[in-house]
Amino acid sequence: MISKIFLIGLTAILLLNSDSKALPNPIIFVTQVPAAGGHNAMGDPFANHLGDIQNVRRGGDLYILYPDGTLKNITAICGYGSTGANGFQDQNSIAVREPSVSWDGTKALFSMIIGAPASLHQNNHYYWQIYEVTNLGQAQTPVIRKINNQPLNYNNVSPIYGTNGRIIFSTDMPRNGMAFLYPQYDEYHGQPTTTGLWSLDENSGDLFQLDHSPSGDFAPFIDSYGRVIFSRWDHLRRDGNVDDEYAHPGVNKLYPFDFADETQNALRTQISYVPGNQDIESFPEPQSSRTDILPPNLTGQETNIFFPWNINENGTNMETINHIGRHELLYFFNKSFTDDPNLVGISRFGQGNYVGNVLQIREDPSNPGTYYAIDAVTSLNLHGAGYIFKMTNAGLGAGGTPLNADNTTLSYVTRTNFTFGRYKNIQPLVNGTLIAAHSDTTSVEAEIGTVSATHDTIYSKCKYSFRLKTLIAETAPYYRANTLLTSNIPTKNIKFYNPDTLVVMNAVRLWELDPCEVVARNVPTTNPINPGSLPAQETTAIQNAGLTVTQVKNYLTQNNLSLIVSRDVTTRDGHDKQQPFNLRVVDTNGTHPGNYAQTIGASGKVYDISHLQIFQADQVRGYMGPNNDINNPLSGRRPIALPLHDPMAKNPPLHPNEPQGSVRIFPDGSLAAFVPSRRALSWQMTDTSKKGIVRERFWLTFQPGEIATCNSCHGLNTGDQLNRPKPTNVPQALTSLLNVIKPSVIFANEVSLKVIFSIQGLWNGSTLSSDTVRIYLRSSSAPYSKIDSVVKVVNSQDNDSVSFANAPAGSYYVSIKHRNSLETWSALSQSLPIGNYSVIDLTTGQNAAYGNNLVFSNGVWCMYSGDINGDGIINGNDFTTFSSEFSQTGYLNSDLNNDGVVNGNDFTSFSTGFGHQSLHP
Repeated sequence: MISKIFLIGLTAILLLNSDSKALPNPIIFVTQVPAAGGHNAMGDPFANHLGDIQNVRRGGDLYILYPDGTLKNITAICGYGSTGANGFQDQNSIAVREPSVSWDGTKALFSMIIGAPASLHQNNHYYWQIYEVTNLGQAQTPVIRKINNQPLNYNNVSPIYGTNGRIIFSTDMPRNGMAFLYPQYDEYHGQPTTTGLWSLDENSGDLFQLDHSPSGDFAPFIDSYGRVIFSRWDHLRRDGNVDDEYAHPGVNKLYPFDFADETQNALRTQISYVPGNQDIESFPEPQSSRTDILPPNLTGQETNIFFPWNINENGTNMETINHIGRHELLYFFNKSFTDDPNLVGISRFGQGNYVGNVLQIREDPSNPGTYYAIDAVTSLNLHGAGYIFKMTNAGLGAGGTPLNADNTTLSYVTRTNFTFGRYKNIQPLVNGTLIAAHSDTTSVEAEIGTVSATHDTIYSKCKYSFRLKTLIAETAPYYRANTLLTSNIPTKNIKFYNPDTLVVMNAVRLWELDPCEVVARNVPTTNPINPGSLPAQETTAIQNAGLTVTQVKNYLTQNNLSLIVSRDVTTRDGHDKQQPFNLRVVDTNGTHPGNYAQTIGASGKVYDISHLQIFQADQVRGYMGPNNDINNPLSGRRPIALPLHDPMAKNPPLHPNEPQGSVRIFPDGSLAAFVPSRRALSWQMTDTSKKGIVRERFWLTFQPGEIATCNSCHGLNTGDQLNRPKPTNVPQALTSLLNVIKPSVIFANEVSLKVIFSIQGLWNGSTLSSDTVRIYLRSSSAPYSKIDSVVKVVNSQDNDSVSFANAPAGSYYVSIKHRNSLETWSALSQSLPIGNYSVIDLTTGQNAAYGNNLVFSNGVWCMYSGDINGDGIINGNDFTTFSSEFSQTGYLNSDLNNDGVVNGNDFTSFSTGFGHQSLHP
């Protein structure tokens, strides 16, 4: 019952009777207009990031509830929300999601979307953007601002505060910033997904990707140990849309096809559905339905799991929490080969606790290392709601060492049969209280409203009603929902266009979601596992190559590379009996010399292994969509696992009969490989016939300069298949790799240079559209001749250096030439040595360029755009070309902002630079 109402603007602060005595601190949360779901809706486990009106209904708000029962509508106080009559959701309407509180408890980040169709059939696109609210005190008036330098025209969700002032969030911006790859489609049924976790420095605009996730990352937070914990959709499988089209032509209306590479105008190829066709996919195994290409002794591969992952704030050390995995969590998965009696499938029905998915993870603030989560079937019609469970002993031990996953305990918190309803958004509080969003409904969601006789209006009503509630103990060990956390939040009348139908909801009670406790927390130590501190064995291997760890890491960073190392891949975790574990290393002739590593865990079949074949996730799968027109496909692409081919990953050359994209396994069982950074990778061990023997089941991402070490494959929790501890050999493969690379790359007779710059037309304030430039080294004395040059692809995530193979050490001017920008020179010549890494930064100020020939645009000093004909001056001749290409589409020099069309937006940059010319000594 409402006891007092204080009007503030268009909203109210309400003093309510609620279960506020359970609250030690305020709770910030959101309300959301109910929707029956059905397709990529906000509450779904996946594809929940989309902002169009079909995906998320408008009319929700951001609230804060204080311990005395006072409830404050933050967004309404700050002037956000619809101003339409009778509940119509107009251009000011909003939806809100996922608030996250700062370390000092004084502010919060959240995502908000603004706008809705003003009339029927307006199929507009809307994007979630990140906002911050300050002044959360009960007597304060809140203030909301939009976060600067975040990606525009992309959906930015799940924002959290880093420990270092940065913002970590999930977005659907393409991995490399190339808009023509948008959206990225997931590996399940080709639905749009986020591309992973990203980190933003709001002040500088520095943005980089922590994890490239082919099927999406969700709901991150930083735990008490400083780890970024998140739920990841692990879906490493071949494209089921190809299989669907093979089995049922024309039914799913997607019509897959392939691009030759990730470039915009790459060659397109139809997929043949003749039985036995492999298309371009060779990894992992085919799905079970493809009996035409699945070998008779192989089990089909159909991974579909939401798992708990951790990663450092700098993107290093990515792995499942404490290396917990399918063996510790899942109730069933099959063996890989069907003709080996040593291999068995896991079946834990009735044998201890297990889960199917790990969603919406949160740490217990009063019990570090205990994590609550939701297990929900990933149906589109259950809103990601399920039962609550917890994992204990999942933190770090002394010295930041992860606790052994074999000792992690899995406990059910609420009943798994949903006797008392379904739960989502579990939030443990500092006083031990548990709160969650709860609905008494347990069945599949459905629209139970009515449709007007003319079928132009839907009077919408949903079965589920999520309300925030405290949990109380019932029959041990279970808890159940108890008292409403809020009462009498006013119902709303809602109307909106969907977009082809008017949707009406009268006196609807909004869902209450995403609770977060507003309380100060201790800032944990960042990067608990120091990525710069290598184990002694790997350090020794590097020293044996005559190098230092610093030298190797510098080389990796300069070339946007990471280094993966394993000591003995014949050893596997003793629990893993689902893939071959009788393994021996053979040479390239298929022979096993007596001094080559082997680990035989049981009598029976022994498998030869000779190579690690690495796969990179390339966005090369397109969909034609209902038009079935390869020349007019749907926007965006799906990642496909292709053998490693990144040109910078200069691993030892292979013979034609060796697996593409592979490195050899050395006699001691070790392997080492250079791999591209910030791109999803996976791999398999093969024999000399290129047949996959042991396959990775997840995608992994590594950072520039990261040296990722693994003792075994699969890594050990307690012991290997012979119950032995982790191998301690110095990996021969690492020393050999560095010895091969050292003369030709690391200590090459090349000038190595990193040039930092921006281009006016390509820079929109948060991202730099991808394009190519040519970088010249020029003599420091007249006539300033060109000594050497390289072509380079640039984009927002570009941190690569370039090497000039034909330039001796010396003093040089550096100039940059772009297809429609003024060639820009460095202000001074600079001494550039051989073998060391130099930096020239043209963004630090106007005087960084010769003749101050830079323009300040969107917060950054940039090269002038507008030299369309490339003659070194922006004048009427360029305008003539611009006029002739106006309104045309394609890769045109007049398209200064590189968005694919020549229009007035390009003219803005052109007019700024008109009359300027290239300046040089």
